[in-house]
Amino acid sequence: YKPSLSDARKLSFLPDINDTVSVNPVFRYDVKSEPFSPTHSISPIKSASLLPDLLPKLYKSYVKVGLGSNTTPLAELSITNHRSKKGAVGLYAKHYSSNGKVPLENKQKVYAGFMDNDATVFGRKFFDKSYLDLSASFVQNARDAYGYDTEVPYEFLKKNIRLSYLDAGGSVYFEGNDIGYNNKGYDIWPYTGLTYAGDGSPAGTGNVQSISGAYMCTGISFDYPYKTEPDGYVDFFSPNGGAILFASQDGNGRVGFYQGPTDNYRTITSSVFFSVFQETGTTRQELMVCYRNYLLGGTGTAEESSGIAAGSVVAVTNPSTGMLSATVVLPGASQCNLDVFDVSGRRIGTLSEGTVSAGSHTFIMSGADLASGTYLICGEVGGNRISERAVLLK
Repeated sequence: YKPSLSDARKLSFLPDINDTVSVNPVFRYDVKSEPFSPTHSISPIKSASLLPDLLPKLYKSYVKVGLGSNTTPLAELSITNHRSKKGAVGLYAKHYSSNGKVPLENKQKVYAGFMDNDATVFGRKFFDKSYLDLSASFVQNARDAYGYDTEVPYEFLKKNIRLSYLDAGGSVYFEGNDIGYNNKGYDIWPYTGLTYAGDGSPAGTGNVQSISGAYMCTGISFDYPYKTEPDGYVDFFSPNGGAILFASQDGNGRVGFYQGPTDNYRTITSSVFFSVFQETGTTRQELMVCYRNYLLGGTGTAEESSGIAAGSVVAVTNPSTGMLSATVVLPGASQCNLDVFDVSGRRIGTLSEGTVSAGSHTFIMSGADLASGTYLICGEVGGNRISERAVLLK
């Protein structure tokens, strides 16, 4: 017997649920505002405060003393006041020298000393928007040129090998923000030979487009950065014993110069910034040489302006009676154009014009029709500009 199983069918249906009860849930909630009370108290944090840096402690003076090999003493002294809103005053002095000897090739020891002395007295006065510096200095240097040919007999004496240098002088320096306007009521202007005439306009309006020179700067001109920051409130002035060296395109004086009431000092006053001059034909360096030659022009019986051309010299005799004269010494043929001006800037005559041969030449202009006083001899020698003072007596 062999059993068999017929095909079977699996029930694959699920029962249906038909729920007749419907439930709609309802939610309720409330937010109660209650202060939070921490167990620890909270302290406020203070804001940070910035304190100024502590100023370093200053001492009124110091002394430095030392002694080195070869008998080399050093002494230095400095005395000043403490910090002050009114000004400063002080003294500085230094001595440094040597008295040692050095051996030469022939084993002879010779004196090889030197000496440096330096002393300066200075003061500074503070104003609201400016300050004034005054100083006087003294410098002395000495050197002993001890070297010589050891194969040639030589009698060594200190006085024969001593080279000495001595210099003494003073300086006055005034600086501030818009000095002309802020100090128009002060007594500084008479020292410049000028009168304050105006403060100028804002940069947006414009003041200076260009400047043109006169006297020793005749023929020199520069463009200026018109309506830019350097062109804001450019002061202008008029002559009052001095003269206008550079005027702007509107005729206003922007640079002036003065030789003092008795020709005892020289000044150049400028309301335009030298560093922003735009070079058109003349360079700023050439203008600085012109300024330097004027400021360093000496006073005395025979004033010389050297360094004008290689080896050339211009000498003006001061004072001169009845005439104005200038002597020019040239190493080679050069252009020599010299004019005479009065202190108001008016050209009153010509000493020389054209090419001059090498050698010494004296140019004379009669003073018969001129008043006694100070005149300026300005012009070009060897392509370089000069300005010399000439005093006429009658």
